[in-house]
Amino acid sequence: MDRDRTMMVGDSSVDIQTARNAGVRSCGVTYGFQPESLADPAPDLLVDRMDELADWILGSHAGRERGQRGDTK
Repeated sequence: MDRDRTMMVGDSSVDIQTARNAGVRSCGVTYGFQPESLADPAPDLLVDRMDELADWILGSHAGRERGQRGDTK
C-alpha cells in the first residue's frame, strides 16, 4: 500500500512519532493509553470516537489539517 494511503492510529506520542518516522499520516485517539501525550508531536487527526475516523476515511476530511479534531457532526 502507498504511504499516502496509509494512516497509523495510536493513543500516545510514541505512536505519532512512529507514524512520522514511517512517513505516513497519523491519527490520535483520545480514549486510549496516553491521550494527554498527543500534544507533541500533534497527530494529523485527533478523534474522540472511532466513527469520526471512519467519516474522515470515507471522504469527509476535506480541509482538515495537522492536529484538527475529527468531529464531523
